[in-house]
Amino acid sequence: MSVTIISIIIILVILSFIIFINFDYTSKYKSSEKDLYYEALDLLITGKQKEAYATLLSLIKNDTSNVKAYLKLGQVLREIGNPDRALKVHRSLLIRKDLTSYESIELFKNIVLDYKHLKRMDESVAQCLKILKIEKKNEWALLQLVELYKSIDDWNSSQKYLEIYQKITGNLDSRILGLYLIKQGQIEFEKKDFIKARSLFEEGLNMHNELGICYKFMGDTYSEESELEYQKSKDENSEGHIEKAKELL
Repeated sequence: MSVTIISIIIILVILSFIIFINFDYTSKYKSSEKDLYYEALDLLITGKQKEAYATLLSLIKNDTSNVKAYLKLGQVLREIGNPDRALKVHRSLLIRKDLTSYESIELFKNIVLDYKHLKRMDESVAQCLKILKIEKKNEWALLQLVELYKSIDDWNSSQKYLEIYQKITGNLDSRILGLYLIKQGQIEFEKKDFIKARSLFEEGLNMHNELGICYKFMGDTYSEESELEYQKSKDENSEGHIEKAKELL
């Protein structure tokens, strides 16, 4: 056997050894990453947020491309009372161009909750709408919109998304939808927007025939509007206001 052949064999053996060592290290490293992630999940389930935070931080230091770890890290920060920092962590992922649809939805879900904890409901609503652009029948986002709009007293919008959710799930409840319209009507009544209030009460009544309370609320709007016209007639000494007050009453 020539020296050249022996040299080639030695080089191949060395290369094979290096490849084996590198593959073995990589597989162990990946296994270690997976173990750390599941360990963090276990800690979260058992309520050990601080330990979970430390574990996720360690994981991210080894692998800055681990999207799941960043999502969970932000979640932990939110749950331990740091929604500002959670939002920063989650928003840092928005610059990534390689996110899957699933990862994008999970990211927007977390940002929705971050803003919700910060009492920034308008921003929270905007993030929910981004989820619906990716997946228009996303039930989680629809239910969040129902609750978010209720929290800012926009029952009309809340009713809209509740109706969409009910149609998707096949559990349409016209009585509940009607009650949402009534609630919005009461808000408009308080604002003295009598025409809009009556329109909503009528719509609620048409939604479900058992919502007879709408007649009482419509009567209240006419009575209140009549009183305002009567007061105007006294202040302005106008017969026109008197006639309108009588008509409304």
